[in-house]
Amino acid sequence: MSLNDPFGRVRQKQQSNYDTLRESLKRAGVNSRDDAERVQTRIRRRTWRALWVVLLILVPVVWLFPQAGTVGIVLGALVLLWVFVTALSGQRHVKRYIEEELQD
Repeated sequence: MSLNDPFGRVRQKQQSNYDTLRESLKRAGVNSRDDAERVQTRIRRRTWRALWVVLLILVPVVWLFPQAGTVGIVLGALVLLWVFVTALSGQRHVKRYIEEELQD
C-alpha cells in the first residue's frame, strides 16, 4: 500500500491505459523494436507540434487582448502541461511495450 495511491486506483488506471495501448500497437502491426521506436518519434514530434500550435494561438491572443493575458497564459500553460504529461505517459507505455513484448 502506497500513501500516494492507497487504494491502487492510479496503478489500475495506468495498467488499463497500457493494456489499451498494447492492443492498439498490436492491431497497428507494431511488431518490431524499430516500429515501436518510430511510434516514440511520432509522439515526440506531435508533442512539439502541439507546443507550437498553443504558442501560435496564445501569443496573438495575449497581444490582441492584454486584459485577458493572465487568463490566456494560465490556460495555455495548463494545455501544455496536459500535452506533456500525456506524451510522457505514452512514451513510458511504448518503452514498457518494447521491454515486455519486443524482447529480441
